[in-house]
Amino acid sequence: MNIKPLNLTNIKPLNIQNNQRKILSTPAYDMFVRSTPAFKGDEENSSFAKWADKTNFLKESFPNIITNRDNILGSGYSHSTYVIPGNDEYILRGPNYKSVERNLNQFDFSTAKFNETEDKNLKINIGQSVGNVIVETDSGIPMAFQVLKKQEGTSYGIPHYTAISDEITGEVREGELPYEAPERKEKYAKSLETAANMPLEAYSQLISDLEEASKAGYQFDHLNSNNFLLDTKNNRFNLIDMDKKNGEVNYGNILYALTNINYFPTYTSKSPFGEVSGKEIEKAIDNTIQIIDKFTTAMKENDVKFDKDNTTFEFNEFLRSYPMSYIVRSYDTDKKWEYFEQKGIA
Repeated sequence: MNIKPLNLTNIKPLNIQNNQRKILSTPAYDMFVRSTPAFKGDEENSSFAKWADKTNFLKESFPNIITNRDNILGSGYSHSTYVIPGNDEYILRGPNYKSVERNLNQFDFSTAKFNETEDKNLKINIGQSVGNVIVETDSGIPMAFQVLKKQEGTSYGIPHYTAISDEITGEVREGELPYEAPERKEKYAKSLETAANMPLEAYSQLISDLEEASKAGYQFDHLNSNNFLLDTKNNRFNLIDMDKKNGEVNYGNILYALTNINYFPTYTSKSPFGEVSGKEIEKAIDNTIQIIDKFTTAMKENDVKFDKDNTTFEFNEFLRSYPMSYIVRSYDTDKKWEYFEQKGIA
């Protein structure tokens, strides 16, 4: 799809301001990739708990994992994730490694215990917790680490501003890149391009996974596009950090997150770091439109629809966005709903 000049009839260029609506999110740009020989379950050793017992994980591997920076997969403001050497089916997630390092001398590793938490009703992998490792400390406050099912891929898009800002001052936290930083804009553009190039089957599989998770009582956290992982090796979207909450899948929210539309105004705005070119903006719009087209086509094929009577602030933000307005050549919300109705998804 080749996007030409952005002078739509009756549509003026957006007056974009850098005043992102602040919504809680997680900033970790985690990458989950195969890095160790794969652990494979069998009839005698089919769970992490059994593998941990067989390999003396708590006494031997666990202390080494969290004391060695080489095991860190990714870190956000509050948490870090770690590889588990010798086991490629799971990862470890705990407090930010800086916090762990500051308190290591208080850890009593001899008290480490594993509590199984796996939801047996969940039949797919959404990066869910299968257990907790609890370690007593000299402070009297135990430290907890989660064992999660591993997902492959790179985190998608850019989180909301509050994920990297101080809740009181509103300023970017120390050590974080500015929200308008070129590196963030580059990651946003690359994420859109990767998602746009995913085959239609990847979008259909995503819908299937969302429906399966919903049956087990899990909902996608649409406020954080980072909860999608782009698995280019297997041409699919993988899910992580889903909320334990009953309800039907809200496909408006999913599309909001899948387009990472919250970052579009920042991407196209001027900043002290400069601005992206008109060609780059056109490419981002092109990729966003392709994502919308593929996702809505997959919705039609899977007989799922948007719920016009249950829209959220975020989906309405998506409806007002420039890419969606470009598709229908209008900012009129009714025309956008007509577009969805013509596609048979509303």
